[in-house]
Amino acid sequence: MKTKQLLWLCGLLMTFAFGFTSCSEDDGPGSTDSLLVGLWETESFEYWITADGEIVEHKKQAYNETRWRLNADGTGVAYTYNDKDGSWEIAVEYTWEYEGGKFIAKAATGVDVYDVKSLTSSELVLEHISERWVNNGVSYELLNRNTLRRIEE
Repeated sequence: MKTKQLLWLCGLLMTFAFGFTSCSEDDGPGSTDSLLVGLWETESFEYWITADGEIVEHKKQAYNETRWRLNADGTGVAYTYNDKDGSWEIAVEYTWEYEGGKFIAKAATGVDVYDVKSLTSSELVLEHISERWVNNGVSYELLNRNTLRRIEE
């Protein structure tokens, strides 16, 4: 149960951070920014925990309880699924930028930077080191990967 809660929390934290806007002068139809605009749903969530660079835990699971609306004006809304009534509820509003292969998310909770590992018209893969800590002299990192599929332009 704790693992599922941790995964849900990590996914939600990624949701809070989503956001993009480009500074490039050659943006237009077909640009990366315009490819990002739309409604995306998480298809899978994967994480790794490393200790001094060695993987000590890895898990991947189907996960379709978050959605992100990325608007052309650089604003967005993250939604979470409510199991009780089957509705999508607003989790956070944010702004976003895309620059140099990085997805920069700005929300009231802070700023997070994601590496865009893959982007097509139907799929977006983001990676983010969400936490670093040291315990008994061992350095740990928690790396998350979200694979999203476009469900609406």
